[in-house]
Amino acid sequence: LDLFSLEIDGPGLQFLSELKNLRILNLDYANIDDAGFGHLSELTNLEELYLESNELTVASFKTLSNKQKLRRLSLGMNNIKPDDWQHFPNLAALEFLAITGGETTAEGLENLAKLENLQELDLAASDITDDKLVHLQALSNIKTLSLENSQISNAGLHHLYEMDGLTSVSL
Repeated sequence: LDLFSLEIDGPGLQFLSELKNLRILNLDYANIDDAGFGHLSELTNLEELYLESNELTVASFKTLSNKQKLRRLSLGMNNIKPDDWQHFPNLAALEFLAITGGETTAEGLENLAKLENLQELDLAASDITDDKLVHLQALSNIKTLSLENSQISNAGLHHLYEMDGLTSVSL
């Protein structure tokens, strides 16, 4: 279900919660906040969830924790902080994660390394720097890494050479 850029309020999201077999939901740019997002807790069959540029915080992770089938998650440009990334390992099936346009920390990146099935990571337009790249080396199954518009220099690229499975990097 693609609701890209449609502003949906609580009653609209409550209606969506009735779609129990929904597998893909795009709410990018839909002006969703934590209260509205709470209505989606019943959607346990979601495999793909796109939430870029909304008003979500760590409170929404409580709703995400029951999404055991979730393989693709886009949370870019929300109010998600690196300290909140400790909740990502609860999403064991996650293969793709986008957290664009935000802050990164060593601890936050270490939490991402616990996502054993993660194959694609998008940290574009984040504040990731050369010294933080070393924490990405623990992502053993990562194939695609996007670091566009970040603060990576030539000196930091050597950290990427240690990532054996990496097949695509965007700088």
